[in-house]
Amino acid sequence: MRLKQIQITGLWQECSILWNLESDVNILVGNNGAGKSTLFDLCSTIIPPLSMKKHLSQKADLIKLSFEEGYVIECVNFMDSYKKLQEKANTNPSYKTMYDEISDDIGERRKTRLDFSIHASFTQFYHGEELIEPEKFRKLVNIDIINTFDSPLPKEDDESSIFKELREKRPMSHLDKKLCDSMEEYSYYIGNLANAIEQKIIEGDMIDSDFIKEIYSQKHLFGRILNDFLKDSGKTVDLSKPKPEFVLSSGKHISMYELSTGEKQILYILLRILLQKKNEFIVFLDEPELSLHVDWQEVLIDKILELNPNCQLLIATHSPSLLFDGWDSKVTNIKDLEVE
Repeated sequence: MRLKQIQITGLWQECSILWNLESDVNILVGNNGAGKSTLFDLCSTIIPPLSMKKHLSQKADLIKLSFEEGYVIECVNFMDSYKKLQEKANTNPSYKTMYDEISDDIGERRKTRLDFSIHASFTQFYHGEELIEPEKFRKLVNIDIINTFDSPLPKEDDESSIFKELREKRPMSHLDKKLCDSMEEYSYYIGNLANAIEQKIIEGDMIDSDFIKEIYSQKHLFGRILNDFLKDSGKTVDLSKPKPEFVLSSGKHISMYELSTGEKQILYILLRILLQKKNEFIVFLDEPELSLHVDWQEVLIDKILELNPNCQLLIATHSPSLLFDGWDSKVTNIKDLEVE
């Protein structure tokens, strides 16, 4: 299921945005500070699991994502007095549910005697006019937020035991943590491929080389694409192990954590795309060109779509190199999305 439209009302309380989307590739450009990353952050924060942060709720009054087949996510943010919320609910149905729930909580006596400030964020999911549960929405729409910004990682309580062991050996970053988590998913992915072969044998079906090639075709395509990116550095990826290893021209094996920042970045992006298993996915990519060589930037979109031709890409970028191979027709300047 594709995302058809993004609507943001009251962005920084200054303007509103309406972005009608293409079904394949959408590239958002604009000056620094124009709001590209803010737009992506606002969209991603209302996608289940919900994680609206206070600093983000202050950046827009309403965020509405409209999908195919009539599915909608709508988030309203409010920071003003109770009386102002009452006025808004009378003229704007998007705020009525928020008002009703707050009114139920505070009781009749307080409503008549007090006016007080409210800071609230309320997200609802619709199919047509019908409200639906977030879990139902999650089963219908696949969305991946791929953020490759990197920085030192503070110690966190919810780290896996695997990652805690890694931290004891070397300094780790946010990108390292994302790679570690994705590699755990990769292990399950590879295990499921082997299980599919085992199930075929149990059922008494014949296993031939064509079937094996088909089962592992995406894994091998992932390896070929990754090797194409790595070839100038003399590295290759070894996919024969449960988790990929990287081989230097000398024959020495290194882990993914010993790769350069740009190599880690391209590995992480391709991993996230591989794990989609060629299913329909909506993919948000915020400035994926960071740390990537210009040659890599020029082919990035093509390689992503080669690995999963069924994903819809939404990319925020400063890089003209991403627009090679005809993608310039998919470019929108954020200033052109402003509406009254």
